[in-house]
Amino acid sequence: MKKIIITILVLSFWNAVFCNGQTFIVKANVIRGESMVTVNTNPVQVEKMFKEALRKLEQYDEINKQLLVDIFIFQFPADYPTVGVSIRSENGIHYFDKEQIKLFGDRNAANIKLVKKIISRLPNKLNMSEIYQLSIDDILSNRKSLSLIQLTSNAITGSQRQNYRNAIDWGENDDPPQFILDNFYEYLKYCMNFQGIRKKIKKQGGITLVVDITKEGRTKISNIKSPFELEAKQKARLSQAIAAIPLWYTESEINDIELKINLNR
Repeated sequence: MKKIIITILVLSFWNAVFCNGQTFIVKANVIRGESMVTVNTNPVQVEKMFKEALRKLEQYDEINKQLLVDIFIFQFPADYPTVGVSIRSENGIHYFDKEQIKLFGDRNAANIKLVKKIISRLPNKLNMSEIYQLSIDDILSNRKSLSLIQLTSNAITGSQRQNYRNAIDWGENDDPPQFILDNFYEYLKYCMNFQGIRKKIKKQGGITLVVDITKEGRTKISNIKSPFELEAKQKARLSQAIAAIPLWYTESEINDIELKINLNR
């Protein structure tokens, strides 16, 4: 029994950082949808780096306030690796920073270098009275370039995203948790990858992902309902998309949410 309790405490500590009365929930979102060419950086490694840094922050004015820390890792075609971080409470986003790297060889090493740079700029104490009003473009903006390759790839991927048609059925959950942006669906479009199943979805219908939201705000797939058989790599792409969803602000677990993934025909 004692071993079980210890295990539970260790798992809880891994998901949260306790700093001077504050609870930080940390999540790395590696966005690898069709709009991106993001390398598969290990989110656990990134989360560990941020947790170590957050333990050094000073006491806050508001004790016992739960703060959500989302790290966004992505790279658009013909663009630079980019990492951003937001820190928010139930009142809104209190901190945001973003950085790109122009000269790089190994893209994973570039992402880790960006993470370290952003960590080095974290303030000793957050200004909890400051609220950032961020849009999808603020978080996932790409480089404004006149490169013909980039303009072409942006046009293609942008056209693909316009064909995505997603919906959430919260079931008996009348009070959905708080998301980081006003438009959840727009963010999800950047995460989705329909390679290998695009034609099947258009012909046979969409896929329903039954998901749960943990009390820490993470989205997890519990079941996949599909009108056609999915290969292992296609299931992995769906899991990867859901793993890139930022934290929801919630105090309790929410189960059996239906996320319907479809395309305009």
